[in-house]
Amino acid sequence: MDNQDHQPVVAQKSPNKDDYSMQVDDANAAKLNELSQPQSSPNNSTNSKLIELSTSNQDVPYTSQENPIFQADDPIIMQDSNDDTHHDHPITGDPQDQIDDDNTPIPYQQQSPIEYDFTTTPIQVSTNYSEFDKKSENFLKGCKWSPDGSCLLTNADDNVLRIFDLPSEAYSQQFSSLPDLTCVLRMTEGETIYDYTWYPKMSSYDASTCCFLSTSRDHPVHLWDAYTGQIRCSYKCFNHLDELSPAHSLAFSLNGELIYCGSKKSVRIFHTSRPGRDFEDRPTYINKEGQSGIISCIAMNPYHTNLYAVGSYSRSVGIYEEPGGYLCFQLKGHQGGITHLQFSPDGNRLYTGGRKDSEILCWDLRQPGIVLQSMTRQVLTNQRIYFDLDRSGTYLTSGNQDGSINIWDITTSSPDDEKAITLSPLLQFTAHCDAVNGVGFHPTLPLLASSCGQRLFITPGYNYDDEDIDQDPEEHSLTESSVKLWLLSHTSSAL
Repeated sequence: MDNQDHQPVVAQKSPNKDDYSMQVDDANAAKLNELSQPQSSPNNSTNSKLIELSTSNQDVPYTSQENPIFQADDPIIMQDSNDDTHHDHPITGDPQDQIDDDNTPIPYQQQSPIEYDFTTTPIQVSTNYSEFDKKSENFLKGCKWSPDGSCLLTNADDNVLRIFDLPSEAYSQQFSSLPDLTCVLRMTEGETIYDYTWYPKMSSYDASTCCFLSTSRDHPVHLWDAYTGQIRCSYKCFNHLDELSPAHSLAFSLNGELIYCGSKKSVRIFHTSRPGRDFEDRPTYINKEGQSGIISCIAMNPYHTNLYAVGSYSRSVGIYEEPGGYLCFQLKGHQGGITHLQFSPDGNRLYTGGRKDSEILCWDLRQPGIVLQSMTRQVLTNQRIYFDLDRSGTYLTSGNQDGSINIWDITTSSPDDEKAITLSPLLQFTAHCDAVNGVGFHPTLPLLASSCGQRLFITPGYNYDDEDIDQDPEEHSLTESSVKLWLLSHTSSAL
């Protein structure tokens, strides 16, 4: 169906936060009834054939003529490298338990639960400060666990992506003797990094799958090798003037065959196996309808595999359907531009957060416009503050501007289905001395990763001539920039 031939539902949260209203025509009513049924998508079919890409550091995409084994319709898997610069992930078994023989994720209902203990303050078991204080005014901008949990990927203001290996002692539950986190790879982009994401089927047992995407200002999307730190290939977005138009957000399809790139008023889609400049352009704003502004974040529905969510700095969230990118409906209710969104494991709820917006909202996708829950955090700037769900969909965590971390039990529901419930944190603890911008539950262990830092400016008119201050004013704008691991279980076996 053509996006221009229908009127999407607009589900808007009203200012009083208790009343929600929307209008649904007959065609959209039938479409919404289908959302609660699992769908199959041609974009998520598996293919056993594999291709290889050279681990070149050149910013030149490979074509089928340059690589005779390049199959355009095959899913991507990368070539292992024997380069001396690669590093070995200390995997002993736990992460692989999350992957079936056919390399597909195990449904969250079948995974063994992780035992958390939120009755006491989490224990800091590992950290790294030194990696981020080598450059003046450097600070972190988030952290993301690899899908198998073997390493942690961070982004910083110095335009460097860093990979930290999880200490090997963690796999034997020896959390009390964990060493400090060690940076094993550094990958430098030329400009400010907008977004980055792991290949969804990444497993350290197969070095060819160890890769991730990044996008930065005035640069193509780069696919990095997480073993060698080399650029494997590039994906270039061009606008109608044939000028390079960088992506502002990134997401892989669930099977890794497609790459979704968010730009201004559009989503560009590449086939992972076809690096270069060939992409499908899906406008999100047509005839003054739809989502305007920069597409700031994209998330795939893990259960209803034909759906994906798109967040915009225009303060709207769109739910789209494959194939073709049909806009099902929009959700509006945030006070600031959307900076992060994430689906629940069952795919029926969507969690969204915005900049300069203190609320994380939980939307019921089976009843568009209904906000089930609201969680309050401290977000005072335009900085992207990430949140994360644990793999069971029971707990949600987010950082705050004051350096604390909140954890909520999101299984609590309102007795009145017509009103949203404001959840109180199950646990709040001070983790850093500065804004916590990144948090992430480990996929298999009772660990929480956090990163902190923010851009600070000299206060005009402030007197820096105090006798106790013998340094330059710029040095006083520096605060904590670090990444830490927290133990969320206090059982004797964990300690």
